[in-house]
Amino acid sequence: QRVVIGQFESDWVDVLSGVPQGSVLGPLLFLIFINDLPELVNHFCKLFADDSKLISVIRNTSDQKVIQDDIDKMVEWSKRWSMEFNESKCKVMYFGNSKITKQEISMLNANDIRV
Repeated sequence: QRVVIGQFESDWVDVLSGVPQGSVLGPLLFLIFINDLPELVNHFCKLFADDSKLISVIRNTSDQKVIQDDIDKMVEWSKRWSMEFNESKCKVMYFGNSKITKQEISMLNANDIRV
């Protein structure tokens, strides 16, 4: 692959794995690659480009355990396919005034990822 900007061209570099950045097929191939992720979890999983969102209502500690299991499955998937999640981008978004506090929800963690 190489970069071409106007009349300037970089040297050619062999791409030994993956998809060349900026390729026309890159986004489609990436979507095909991650397409099975939502099937692994019990909760609603939304994919958009290279972002994934796991959506759940947590009413009690049992619900908390189920979503934690889903997070663990997603982390296992990401390691199996060498696509580990960026820890700094993993967050919990809390809505409502349920008995489960924000602090309890933030105790969810996925191995090394704390959300």
